Amino acid sequence: MVTKGQPRIENDPSSKVRTKLFLPSHPQRQGEGGLRTKGIVKKSLDNKPLVSVITVVFNGQKHLEQTIQSVINQSYNNVEYILIDGGSTDGTLDIIRKYEHVIDYWISEPDKDIYDAMNKGIELASGEWINFMNAGDSIFQTDCLEKSIGELKNQCLNFGFVVLSGSKNVRYIDFLTKNPICHQAIIYHKSDFSKHKFDIQYKIFSDYDHLMGIIFGKKIFRPATLNFLPSFAIQYGRNGISSKNINTRLRELLIVQKKYHTFFEYAFSYIYNHIRMLKHSLTRQK
Repeated sequence: MVTKGQPRIENDPSSKVRTKLFLPSHPQRQGEGGLRTKGIVKKSLDNKPLVSVITVVFNGQKHLEQTIQSVINQSYNNVEYILIDGGSTDGTLDIIRKYEHVIDYWISEPDKDIYDAMNKGIELASGEWINFMNAGDSIFQTDCLEKSIGELKNQCLNFGFVVLSGSKNVRYIDFLTKNPICHQAIIYHKSDFSKHKFDIQYKIFSDYDHLMGIIFGKKIFRPATLNFLPSFAIQYGRNGISSKNINTRLRELLIVQKKYHTFFEYAFSYIYNHIRMLKHSLTRQK
């Protein structure tokens, strides 16, 4: 599903997100490559919409290859793979170059944080649909995208199952008190980012802030309904930043919930999550 015909990029003047084939030069760039740099691109067809899968990584040598293989081995044959590296100093670039022949575009340069890297991926995505599969995460089965593509709905939040790494248990979603939908389990429509990308003031919960905006239609975001994808499942790694900094995680969670929930919902969540924080602190002291 590749072509040497240059894609026609038409940016909506009202959109604050501009699609690009390449990022501007960076003085600390360590590398750049992929099919695009050879003039080979992908595009959506009437019966096969292009899905852009974005992986962000920093020093992810231990987990990156598993993530890459879960993407490139998908049976759905119109997937654009974009990989954003934050300037790794381990063997990450060696792994990226090993798979350069099946990566549409990759770049390695310093960034501000994970959401800055994800925003770069959004700018580079030319697909109608976008999924984030970061280093350490993986698409659960090789036919997940192929089975789900016909069930995707514009104007909806399309999401599937989450399975924690090393577990066979599916995590169901509780928007109020527990973990929100992981961004890895969402297949976004490109229009979900037409007004705003991820807010980099958050270190862990910018995706949750963006998600709540989509669901509740808060101010600048369009309203959306939920569309569950029973065939789409991802395996969520336990090595991410949200798994290592529980205090920042809960603090940002409460900030976002206060922004979108009623006073009573927020008060209940505040108490619930502070109990969780206290429990975590006591566990660490033992």
